[in-house]
Amino acid sequence: MSSKAPAAAASPRPLAESTLWSLQVDRMVWMLLGVALLLRLLVMLIFFRAPDPILEDGDFYISIAQDIGRLFFPADPLMAVTSIGPIYPFFLWPFFNIPPDQAVNVQFATARIAQALVDTTTVFFVYMIARQLFGETVGRVALIAQALDVRYLFVAGTITTEPLYIALMASFFALLISTQDKLDLRLFRWLGLLLGIAVLTRPVPLLFPAVLFALAWLNREKRLDLLRGFGWMTAIMVIVILPYTVRTMIVSDEAIPVVDTAAAHFFARSREDGHEIDFIEAQQEEIGYGADNPNVEGAEFLEAGFSNILDAPLTWLANMGRDVLRAYVQPYGTVILTPGDEPAVRELAQSWLRGEIGLGELIGVAGFWRRLLMYAFHFWSLLFGLVGAGLLIAKQDQQLNRAAPLLVWIVYGTLISAPLLIEPRYVFPLMFAFTVLAAYASVTLVGLLFKNAQGFQLGQAELSRGH
Repeated sequence: MSSKAPAAAASPRPLAESTLWSLQVDRMVWMLLGVALLLRLLVMLIFFRAPDPILEDGDFYISIAQDIGRLFFPADPLMAVTSIGPIYPFFLWPFFNIPPDQAVNVQFATARIAQALVDTTTVFFVYMIARQLFGETVGRVALIAQALDVRYLFVAGTITTEPLYIALMASFFALLISTQDKLDLRLFRWLGLLLGIAVLTRPVPLLFPAVLFALAWLNREKRLDLLRGFGWMTAIMVIVILPYTVRTMIVSDEAIPVVDTAAAHFFARSREDGHEIDFIEAQQEEIGYGADNPNVEGAEFLEAGFSNILDAPLTWLANMGRDVLRAYVQPYGTVILTPGDEPAVRELAQSWLRGEIGLGELIGVAGFWRRLLMYAFHFWSLLFGLVGAGLLIAKQDQQLNRAAPLLVWIVYGTLISAPLLIEPRYVFPLMFAFTVLAAYASVTLVGLLFKNAQGFQLGQAELSRGH
C-alpha cells in the first residue's frame, strides 16, 4: 500500500502578486476591524465624555481650528501660526465650527468619533503592511495586536496629531510596498501626495525621501525604476508642501521648511538641563527670547545650540543617548487621564519588588490595569519587533529588500527626533512598524516551537518503534 504524502503547507503568494491591489480582504478581517472601531468608541464613551482635550497642546489646536485664518496671513502678523502644520487644524475645523459654541460636548464627541474612524484605518493599514510583507497569518496577528493595543485606544481620544499622522504614515507604507513591486509611476505620485500631507501634519518625514533614494541606489535590480519613481514622489511632495512653506517664510521672514519649531527644540536639547528647565526661561537666559523680544530668528537658536554642543560634545551625546533610551522604555499614553501627582507604575513596581510597598498599594494606583496593559503591548511590540528586524536582516533576501523602508523608518525617525528633545510621544509614530515586525517574529518563533515539538514527538515515536 503506498503511503500518501503529507499535504504541503500552502505556499505564500509570489512577491510580485502580494500587492495592496491584489489582496482580497475576507469577512473575518472586516469583523476584526469592526471590533477595533467598537473598542475605540467604547473607550471614548466611557473615559472621554468630558469636553477636555486631555493633553496640553489640544487647546492650541482647537483655537487654531476656530480661527483658521491664522494659518494664512492674518491682519496682525504676530497672530500668524508658524509652529505647526495646517492639516490637523483643518481636520478639526468642521467639528469645532459647524456645531455652535454652546454645544461643546457635541464638538468634542464628533471630533473623537472621527479620530476613532481614522485610528481604525491605521489598524487596516498595519494589517496590509504585514500581509504584503509576510503573509496572511502575520497580517492577522498584526491586525489583532493593533486593534487591541491599549495605547492607541486612549491616544485616539485625545485632541492631538498622533491618530491622523500615524494613519497617514501607515497608509504611506502600505502603498509603498505595493509600489516597489509594481513600479507604476502613478502610484509613486500618490505616495508623494500622502507624504506631503503627512509632512504638513508633522514635518518629521520631510527628509525621508533621501533615505528612500539611498535604498533605491542599493537595489541593483530595480535601481533606475525606483530612482525615477522616488523622483516623482519627491516632486509631488514638494508641490504639496510648497504653498504653506512659502507662506511660513513670508510671515516669519525666515527660510523655514514648513514650521519653525525645530531650531528652538534643537537649542533646548543642546542644554544639559533641556528637559528640566522651563523652555522660555532657557531661551531667555541665553538668547533673550521672550515677551520683550519675540522676534528671535531660528539661526540664533541654532547658533546657541551648536555653541552648547561644542562646549561639551560628549555630554551632549551621552544625554541624547540616555533620552532616546528613556523615550523607548516608557510607553506613550500612560499619563493620559492619570492625575498629575500619581506616581509612575514602573516606579511603584520597583518599590514593590524591593518590598517597600504592598501589592494592594501597587494595584490601587489610578488606572493601574490600563497602564499595565499599555506596558505589555509596548514591550511586546518593542522587544519582538527588534527580534523581527534581526530575523529579516539575517535572511538577506528579497523579503529584506521589500521591508527595508519600514526598518529604516524606525532608524530615521529616531535619529531625526534624538537632537530635538526626544520623548515617548515622538517615537510613538514609529510603533506601528514595531508592531508589524513583532507579529512577524511571533509567528516565526511559534512556528519554530511547533516544528521542534513535532520533531521531538516523531523522534520519540521512532525510539519506541526501535525498542
